[in-house]
Amino acid sequence: NNDITKFDIDNLGRATDGYNGAEIEQAVITAMYESMDESRRMTDRDLYKTIAKMVPLSTTMSEAIKLIKRWADNRAVKAS
Repeated sequence: NNDITKFDIDNLGRATDGYNGAEIEQAVITAMYESMDESRRMTDRDLYKTIAKMVPLSTTMSEAIKLIKRWADNRAVKAS
């Protein structure tokens, strides 16, 4: 059982800037499995190690995201 108060949430938040919720969830799941495989509790270090191996969609798909935003600015009605 991992105690969330033991993690540095502010630094983890900065480390995952640009990641979406599903990517962060996958990083947590991967870190949990790796720590369980070693029969120990998950630590911040496990999360940072997993995050370092990932590239968020906001990076890999940045050009496509820019095109969609440009399209939406010209053709879609803003929500508010």
